[in-house]
Amino acid sequence: MDYPRFGSAFGGHLPILDIGCGTGEIACFLADRGHQVIGADVAREAIEIASSQHHDSGILFRVLDITDTVGCQQIAVEYGPVNVYIRGVMHQIAMDDLPRYVNNIAILLNGEGYFYMIEVASGIRDHFLHHAEHFHKLPRAVQQIFISNLPPRGICVEDVARYFRSDLFEILFCDNTRLETNLRTPDGTVIQIPAVHALIRTHNIS
Repeated sequence: MDYPRFGSAFGGHLPILDIGCGTGEIACFLADRGHQVIGADVAREAIEIASSQHHDSGILFRVLDITDTVGCQQIAVEYGPVNVYIRGVMHQIAMDDLPRYVNNIAILLNGEGYFYMIEVASGIRDHFLHHAEHFHKLPRAVQQIFISNLPPRGICVEDVARYFRSDLFEILFCDNTRLETNLRTPDGTVIQIPAVHALIRTHNIS
């Protein structure tokens, strides 16, 4: 888990909005560390599962499309500024929707919150086809399924600087890193993939 990379920035009084929370495992991890957490996902089925599995966690799960400005404004009205955690979502956003995605994050931060993102890096397919020694220890059928589920595009460091423009955002760090998957090689080694992570805030943070 990448918590040490952003935990201190998220250590204040603001709630954490976990965008793309899926069935809620990371949201629960954050709640277990004393944070107030809102889990949000565009998939209603995932939210229903999360709500059912973690009903006693104190987490509020809700359906939210991060490209829906009205929905993000409603979060801002209900909770005020929030810290935002996003794992593996930006590469799924349509190119035409990326400016709205970025502006909606600014709405959610609301001048005080911090934003941590970790995303699959660009060139991920080539990485697995040519460079991942441990990956080729997996059964061939598993390799094919995994590659077919990889995003057609990823995120690079330059993308972060381009979309989170300097007139509105301050990028506290942005670097290449590794993202753990839920796959293991036969010897138990966790498969990791290239990723980009960043910690960002808006300029008018108090």
